[in-house]
Amino acid sequence: HKLKAESTQAGICLGLSKAPPSPGGFDPPCFTLGMRSLLIVANACVALVGAADQTVSFYSKPIQLRPTEVHNKVDEPIELPPEIAKVYANKSIAVTAFDVDVVERLPAGSHGVGRERSVPLHEAYNHHYIAFIGSKDGLWRLYNDSTGVDPIGGKCVKADKELLGMKTDKVHRAGLSQFGGGSGAEFRNNPHNMPSPYVFVLQSPTHFASVLHLINTKHEAAFAPGRTSSPLLECPCTPQRHFDLAKGTIDGCAPRPPFRCSDELIAQRNAGCELELYVGGYRCCEHGVFLTDTVKHDVERGPLSTFYLKFAVTFREHDPAQDRELHPTTCCDATMGRTAGHEGEGVLGANVEYDVPQCPKGTPPEGCIHVTTSVAPIDLTHDDDPDELVELVYAVGHMHVGGMYMDLIDDLTGQVVCRATPTYGTSTQAGDEEGYLVGIQPCVWGSPPLNPPMRFKRSHPMRTVAYYNSTTAHTGVMSLWLMQAAKLPAAPAPSNGAAPPLVKGADSNTVSAAPTGAPDSASY
Repeated sequence: HKLKAESTQAGICLGLSKAPPSPGGFDPPCFTLGMRSLLIVANACVALVGAADQTVSFYSKPIQLRPTEVHNKVDEPIELPPEIAKVYANKSIAVTAFDVDVVERLPAGSHGVGRERSVPLHEAYNHHYIAFIGSKDGLWRLYNDSTGVDPIGGKCVKADKELLGMKTDKVHRAGLSQFGGGSGAEFRNNPHNMPSPYVFVLQSPTHFASVLHLINTKHEAAFAPGRTSSPLLECPCTPQRHFDLAKGTIDGCAPRPPFRCSDELIAQRNAGCELELYVGGYRCCEHGVFLTDTVKHDVERGPLSTFYLKFAVTFREHDPAQDRELHPTTCCDATMGRTAGHEGEGVLGANVEYDVPQCPKGTPPEGCIHVTTSVAPIDLTHDDDPDELVELVYAVGHMHVGGMYMDLIDDLTGQVVCRATPTYGTSTQAGDEEGYLVGIQPCVWGSPPLNPPMRFKRSHPMRTVAYYNSTTAHTGVMSLWLMQAAKLPAAPAPSNGAAPPLVKGADSNTVSAAPTGAPDSASY
């Protein structure tokens, strides 16, 4: 495909400071923006929080882990602070932004006020998080249904047991709202500020529950001398795991999610796509497992650490006349096949992860780049009208250590819609941990000064191209797009009864009704 990076069509990545090179010294190609886009970036630094908005923070239940232990389950729901739970028990709120942290809560000081500390990734590695907000009944039902089950099916799961995680259509129908769903180590430099008038709508929110896929790396340095990042973040399969190739099981259970890679990865016999070749990744990273050889290391009697997921939401009362409700799209995952979205599982219709093999011996460092690509519809499940139009408002990538950059491309035009370029840490401070991927900035579209959202049919094919540094091998890497879209508002009926005019976009898949006062699609 011929790629076109046109500034007037690209989303604006907020926070465009130059990223440090990827591990191995690579500096990804620059994504050049035109003068119009530079002006938009300059103006995009305005605060997105309105005067009527308020921000409230709350914490998960305590998460206790021993060295190298994994936490990965739905935690018990908690009641939201009264600013939300009491005031809005029978109302709807509009969430305009959210933020997360992983903290230790320290003993109260001399004035009786407790303190907290952001925990760096080399002490507790955030593989990914999912947060749920909704009614008490809905969240307790979610919690009870998930007892003993990995959030995306890592334990033995009955065939009729619904997966949780990113299967967002069923979560939404249960009256719950989901945040995160794939973001991980980049969480402290990964803003989720939604441009007006786009919001997350929560109906009668009273409770909160979370899934934090957390690995205790706090004492792990003793087991892996000489590394700047913990090997545990790639979830190695330890000698204690039993693989039965004849039955296709790990410890007696079928791997979940099941292996279902793209044709490209299958043709390469990628080790992340076959049980016979599998040596590490999500399928060896279930709740309660230890990621080191427990014969050599007595981790079960190691010191216990306690962590919390801290979640903050910025919100106001929902205004149905003005607010445009956001929903997560089903696309995209670099392991995805063209029909994965039709199963209604989003990225869970794919393999979620894959391996980056080390480049052949003798390859010059600049040639050690692993590229994976896939194509999938932007936002299509089996319940959707493939011709329905949606507006793309927010897109952010998710990659693991070794990730260089990732492109989201309109597969019909070759247009680069968004580029995700990770940043890497340079210190020991939380949010800037040396050797770790610590940030990915989003592309955001909205009202001026931002570029307007692009409109696509739900069936519109989008291409993901992910680039990893392959000077060393990596297991269980991910290359996901986490995106938010909105349905088009209902167009007012013309007074003469005629159909609203259509504006033809860059291709036949972006034909849309032109709302009054909106820019025509030539500027999208």
